[in-house]
Amino acid sequence: MTIIDRYILRQFLMNFILLFMLLFIFTCMIDLFLNVDRFIEAVEATIPAEGLGRLARARATTWMVFDFYWPRLFQFYSFLLGIISIGAVGFTLVQMHRHREMTAVLAAGVSLHRIAMPLILAIVGLNLLQLLNREVVLPRLAPLLLRNHGEIGRTAVEGFRVNMAGDGPQRVLLAKWFSPAEGRLDRPFIWEYDGSDELARIITAESATWRGDGWALNEGRATRLSREDLTTAPPPEPIDFIASQLDPNGLLMRRHLEFRQMLSLRQIGDLVERESTGGIEDLIRMRFGRFSQVLINILSLLITLPFFLIREPKNLLVQAVNCSAVGLTAQIGGAVGVTIGIPIIAPAASVFFIPLLILLPLAVWRMIGVET
Repeated sequence: MTIIDRYILRQFLMNFILLFMLLFIFTCMIDLFLNVDRFIEAVEATIPAEGLGRLARARATTWMVFDFYWPRLFQFYSFLLGIISIGAVGFTLVQMHRHREMTAVLAAGVSLHRIAMPLILAIVGLNLLQLLNREVVLPRLAPLLLRNHGEIGRTAVEGFRVNMAGDGPQRVLLAKWFSPAEGRLDRPFIWEYDGSDELARIITAESATWRGDGWALNEGRATRLSREDLTTAPPPEPIDFIASQLDPNGLLMRRHLEFRQMLSLRQIGDLVERESTGGIEDLIRMRFGRFSQVLINILSLLITLPFFLIREPKNLLVQAVNCSAVGLTAQIGGAVGVTIGIPIIAPAASVFFIPLLILLPLAVWRMIGVET
């Protein structure tokens, strides 16, 4: 790595971190101003007001704010990496143009493509870090990220009642309460149907705990129903375990749609194999969309780079505006393709339709057109 490579890379990383932190803090401050009363209520609910001075109250409120927002740093990185990368590249090259550094590099006989190389490598590295973030960090932070403003100060998302959740094609699950942190159902009530859609068995229990591939029942009872006479059911039979396709992750996905984005590839694969949510195509698109998003981020950068890889003087403000418009269009179009897909194409292939058939030829054409 040459001196100019290290210089460009350092400038880019400084701009990336600065832009990332400014946008993150700005977003958090807006949300904080809109919900500051929620944080104050959370402090008053968890700490007794008697004898609590202003300084102690301010420290407690500051801690509540930090505890609520710090996990969102990783979520913010995952969602806005592509846009922030384009902005950081633009700032880096504009600074080099304004300081006449680009002129000096070109006078030394360095190709514009060579100038872009450290930026491209940096974007590839940041996207690999994004894959690690989505595979390792976000699944572990999911209980904190799912908290709303009514759950400030809690260590996990609040439980909820389970109403008529389908567990495969022939079972319906209800529960008085589901505790995500413990993976436990309170007072579960399960209806099972036979092949002719007739009610065949009713299962009840005091509680149920997830055990790998099913629910371990506490004081479970199963009552078989006669198709001829539903009024004369036999006595309930004890039952300790019931295999299930609906695991705690599936229940959370039904309750919180954003939970899908926090699952690791292994967790998504488990849900696809069990078919526990009914949205198998969406899960497949989400699994392969992780890799498609990396392509979208890199190709979007290659499409926008030529706006600043220029030899002759141009209006940099106009170039920046054009870069923003093209970069946002590429990012939004790619995200829509990953999320919605194309009905006539298999889900695993549809997420690569836009990056490979639209963005890739455009990126090649843009980079070849650079006068160097």
